[in-house]
Amino acid sequence: MATTNIVADFDAWQAALFAVLIKATKASNAVPAGDVAFYRTLDRSFASDMNEASSTTLDLCNRLLQQASGSTAEQLVNGDDVNDRFDIVVDVVDNMLEKVDIAMEEMKGLRKKVGSVIPQSAPIIASAKGDKLEYKLIHAQNIARPQVRFPDAVDNSSVRFIRKITYKPNAKVDLNYGMETVDGDSSQELVAQPHPYEYEISHLEYPQHMFEQIPEQLYTPFDTTSLIWVDTEEVLKDMCRTLEIQREIAIDLEHHSYRSFQGFSCLMQISTRDQDYVVDTLELRGSLHLLNQSFTDPKIVKVLHGAESDIIWLQRDFGVYIVNMFDTYHASKLLEFGAHSLAYLLKYFVDFDADKKYQLADWRIRPLPKEMLLYARADTHFLLYIYD
Repeated sequence: MATTNIVADFDAWQAALFAVLIKATKASNAVPAGDVAFYRTLDRSFASDMNEASSTTLDLCNRLLQQASGSTAEQLVNGDDVNDRFDIVVDVVDNMLEKVDIAMEEMKGLRKKVGSVIPQSAPIIASAKGDKLEYKLIHAQNIARPQVRFPDAVDNSSVRFIRKITYKPNAKVDLNYGMETVDGDSSQELVAQPHPYEYEISHLEYPQHMFEQIPEQLYTPFDTTSLIWVDTEEVLKDMCRTLEIQREIAIDLEHHSYRSFQGFSCLMQISTRDQDYVVDTLELRGSLHLLNQSFTDPKIVKVLHGAESDIIWLQRDFGVYIVNMFDTYHASKLLEFGAHSLAYLLKYFVDFDADKKYQLADWRIRPLPKEMLLYARADTHFLLYIYD
């Protein structure tokens, strides 16, 4: 590899680099990570070699960070420091990737060097075939970063859960119930913020209609069901009033995580028995707490599929919580279905072929292309019938 000229023959240099990385990976996997400390106590020479390798690796990482950041990066002292302050690495890599993006856009003429950026281009559809499926990557150039307009500052450093809500609808106990503080020098310092609806969830009384044996309610035809695009507070409030009188609603989210440390929610789909909503959560990020009136009402069943990530995104991005949820994924597991994906349930119950070609789409694109909109609403349109 040392004799390969990266400029003259990049492909050969890249192949040689990968070969070295594979060799190093195989060598590092020879001893299970959990057994390294044990072997260090048995063999002093092994312990010495490990210390030397660790020191060399850390020095190399620090030099790479300095090179990538123009000598402005802080130094990492040891392994514990790497774990505790990995955000330093994330910041440097993000900054480097941003510079690469700008350089490539300037080279392609998509960005003027004086700093002015042309508007977002029309969505581009790139197709690729996998082993079984065709995938379509829908993206656009020069998408304005939604984070710049977020009303709440994005905090990538906090390891504590900081809740956003100041008002708690459908409360059985006060918002500050279970809050722990410690006396500081001048004021009480917050040391823990419990889940604001922990008490309501653990003391949930399910509504009687969930236990009644009633015939399933057939979904309305997909093509004739009204779709409302929600991107203003006025439309959001109208939707909230409709949701608050339902017995069950279906919910799903579309998330963006490419080149983003935490990622952020771009879209929320909500369906009632006869209405589909698609909410622009980038535009309404600071107002979606209004959904707590219906989302935390124990009399309303919130139906989701595979909701582990959705619950995290709702709480972290919007301060929205759910009390009384039915997860069709876990129901399919309990009933021992042959498969448990939403696509399987849609085909099994509705004979609807979910078009997963667009699951790699960039949900930041605005206006949203028609095919992405159809893909998104299909995730909730039939979900209440599947729940039945």
